[in-house]
Amino acid sequence: MDSRLWGAGDRDSRVGPAAPSVEGGSYGMGYVHLPALALTKEMLAAYRKKGRMSCRDYAARFNDLMVARRIEEEIDPVVIEDGCLLCSEAELRRCHRRLAAESYWPAGRT
Repeated sequence: MDSRLWGAGDRDSRVGPAAPSVEGGSYGMGYVHLPALALTKEMLAAYRKKGRMSCRDYAARFNDLMVARRIEEEIDPVVIEDGCLLCSEAELRRCHRRLAAESYWPAGRT
């Protein structure tokens, strides 16, 4: 599951398309772009510019975005069951996948 702002079909020079083996469904995997789990362009730009947004502010704004998008209602659990979230961040501490997962599956919800 692609949680990036730009999915595999988009030509973002920074990220590029997803690997053809993933897109093509090799290894028993499929591909689905879930833009509801992505940051906004504005959030991404502010977070990447040093000093514009702290990690704490980033997490709070991202969580607010997930609530506003009502992801628990918009994304069918069948689509993401046994899935893996893709992200383009090189550093784990800067990745939003954990925040997306925690927003969709809050503590105690299965």
